[in-house]
Parts: sequence; C-alpha cells; structure tokens
Amino acid sequence: MINLILLFPLLACLILYLFKKDYLNNLMINIYAVLHFIISMAYLFRVNLLPNCKCCTFFGVNDLNVVFLAIMSIVFLAVAIYNNGHLKNVDATGKKVRHYTYMVLLFVLSMTGAILSNNLGITWVFIEGTTLASAYLIYFKKTKHSI
Repeated sequence: MINLILLFPLLACLILYLFKKDYLNNLMINIYAVLHFIISMAYLFRVNLLPNCKCCTFFGVNDLNVVFLAIMSIVFLAVAIYNNGHLKNVDATGKKVRHYTYMVLLFVLSMTGAILSNNLGITWVFIEGTTLASAYLIYFKKTKHSI
C-alpha cells in the first residue's frame, strides 16, 4: 500500500501532462485525497487492504508515523474538498491551473514520503521537495503579499 500511496501522484501528473484536460485537475486531486485517506485509515486501524511488498526497505509504517499520516490525510481530504470551489473562482489559464495541480500532488507526495521514510537522507530529500512545491503554491496568484 505504501507503493500505491507514493506512486499515484506521479501517475496522476503523467496523466495530466499527457491529456491536458481541465476537468482532470480536480479529479486527480480528489482521487488522490480519497485514496490517501483510505490507505492511511487502513494503516491506522491495521486493516491490510493489499499484500505487503517487501521490495522497498526505505519506507515503512510504525505506530508513530501512522498518526501523522492519518492527520495529514484528513487535512488533505479537507483541502481537496475546498479546492473544488477554489479553482472555479481562480482567474487562471488551463496551463497555470495544471501546474497548480502538479504542485499540490507533489507537495502531498513529498509530505507522505517524509513521514513514511526510514532513511534520514531520503527524508531530507522529501522535505526539500515540500519546500520547492510549496514555494510555487505560495506564489500562485503572483501578488505583492505572496512574494
């Protein structure tokens, strides 16, 4: 399940890049939010939805990081619901909104990777990924206050 929660945003970004349809922006964020919520709740309540893959030793779930994962998942689900109305009111082109969607997906991917990582170096890489993605999200509207 860790593989699914970490690879879906990359697949969603690839789909957005290839098809370039405006309705896919909210759809991919919503699908990932629901998927993230289901998987994190399954880990929280110790329900095994998929067989564990032993191929990845750099990520894991323990009693502490599952709490952070669940909190992040609940907040992300709320943000995804809010985002549905927010993107309708944004005065931006399809390309700019698509870049916004890329950065939201990569931001949540980076936060999830930082929480689930068992390696300090990989954790640092994911933390830097959150910095890069959030920098674009903060400056999305390009106002004086966002700079």
